[in-house]
Amino acid sequence: EAEIYALRARDRSQSAESCWLLGMARQHQGDTEGARQYWEETVARDPNYVRAIRELGRDALVRQQPEEALRWLLRSQEIAPDDKGTLQALIATYRRLGQEEEARNTSERLKSLQE
Repeated sequence: EAEIYALRARDRSQSAESCWLLGMARQHQGDTEGARQYWEETVARDPNYVRAIRELGRDALVRQQPEEALRWLLRSQEIAPDDKGTLQALIATYRRLGQEEEARNTSERLKSLQE
């Protein structure tokens, strides 16, 4: 039901928020391709929408594309350096790429934010 309202909001405005919400709804329903399409639309509407950029990075990591994930996540970190979700995803991505020093540094950064 929430998806119906988000679709209406998306059609009536240029808001990035409604597209992001649709992406989250699709993800919760197991439709990762649909989620990715809405998150890409979100970023097209607002190139600095961190939540969508972060989700695109996480999605790429799940799809076993760590290089693509890193591009998205670094972009997210550039916009919002203290975003804990981005930092967590970056740690996993660096580990997947075998970049242990970067993973440790990012982990230390995350710990310092949590203190």
